[in-house]
Amino acid sequence: MSKYSIQDIFKEYGQEYIKKHKLSKEQWKVYNAIINCKTALLGIHTITCDECGETHIGLNSCRNRHCPNCQSYAREKWIEKESSYILDCPYFHIVTTIPCELNEIVLYNTKICYDILFKATSKAILTLTKDKK
Repeated sequence: MSKYSIQDIFKEYGQEYIKKHKLSKEQWKVYNAIINCKTALLGIHTITCDECGETHIGLNSCRNRHCPNCQSYAREKWIEKESSYILDCPYFHIVTTIPCELNEIVLYNTKICYDILFKATSKAILTLTKDKK
């Protein structure tokens, strides 16, 4: 396990990255959520034990679904639930990618580019499944 978190990396290199790359509204939202997660900026909460009266103070989390800092438990529960849908048969996990030279184009034309990617992927998979080899 790495000693650095995504939050550490964002804090260290985020501003430099942002100066060179334009973030979408959603990316800004996620970036700010992760940067501020479990910091005083999001406030605190207290938990008091009903039996002994001991009080613990905790920092609030951002609860953003992309934040690995506070969503690990939710992710594990989701994986557990989704695993129940897996069929008891052989299957293939397919990953499709694009050349890194197209990344900037995709950032500015996300819907069009993903539509093209999914159509091409679908066509390739259908072609492969017809091949008896």
